[in-house]
Amino acid sequence: MEWGIFIDAYLSQAARVGQRYVALVYRDQSGISEDGMTIATPPVRHVETRGGFKLMKSSAGDHYVITSEQSVGS
Repeated sequence: MEWGIFIDAYLSQAARVGQRYVALVYRDQSGISEDGMTIATPPVRHVETRGGFKLMKSSAGDHYVITSEQSVGS
């Protein structure tokens, strides 16, 4: 899916914790995290939803796409 911006990482099985997410990360463009590692994002805000995917943005300007999200109580 084309978002028209640089995507810093894709997040799978994301669980919201306040304004942050804990998730499995894939295609981390910073090179810090390997595919499948568990990470915690900085505080993020929702920008757009397309086809079930959520585009999120941090205050530092990083963009994340949430590909799947854990529901409350999972």
